[in-house]
Amino acid sequence: MSFSRSLSIKSELTSEISQEVRKLGIRIDQGVVIGTPVDTGRARGNWLVGIGTAPAGKNENLDKGGSATIHAAITTIGGYPVNALPDLWIVNNLPYIGRLNDGWSEQAPAKFVDAAIDRALANG
Repeated sequence: MSFSRSLSIKSELTSEISQEVRKLGIRIDQGVVIGTPVDTGRARGNWLVGIGTAPAGKNENLDKGGSATIHAAITTIGGYPVNALPDLWIVNNLPYIGRLNDGWSEQAPAKFVDAAIDRALANG
C-alpha cells in the first residue's frame, strides 16, 4: 500500500465517522429533548447544539413539544464538517437542568440524559 493510499483511507474514514457523528448527535438530541420533563417548556427549549465549542448562555424558547428545538439541532448538526472531526456539543445551561436529571421532577426518571445517550448508542 502506498503512502498516498493511506491518506485516502484516512479521508474515507474521517468522512464515515463524520456521518456517524451526525446520526448519533441527532439521536441523542432527540432523546434528551423529548426526555426532558415539561412545565413551561423552558428546559426542553434550552437544549443547544454546538460544533467545536459548547454553546454558552440560555434562551427564552418555550418549546413544550420539543419540535422547534430538535429542528434547530438538526440544522446545526447538518453543518458538521465531513473532512474534520470537531467536538459536537449538546448542552443545556439552565441552572436547574442537573436537578431535573437527578429526578427532581416526577415527569421523568432520574438520569434521563444518560438513558437517552444509552438508547442512541444501542440503536446505532
